Amino acid sequence: MSPAAFQLWRDYFQLAKLVEEMNRYGPSEEDLRRPRVGGMNSAVVSASRTGNRAPSTARIG
Repeated sequence: MSPAAFQLWRDYFQLAKLVEEMNRYGPSEEDLRRPRVGGMNSAVVSASRTGNRAPSTARIG
């Protein structure tokens, strides 16, 4: 197996394990308190909450 294929395989299983944990424990208290925002704005809103710039606000070109 090539190194790239191995890394992809490993990442897939790490993600599967994470999803399984999230399903087991459910949403955190903070997630339940946070208002749900849908649509195009959700990435911008969640990024501004964490203090990061959303990819959609980056200049293209």
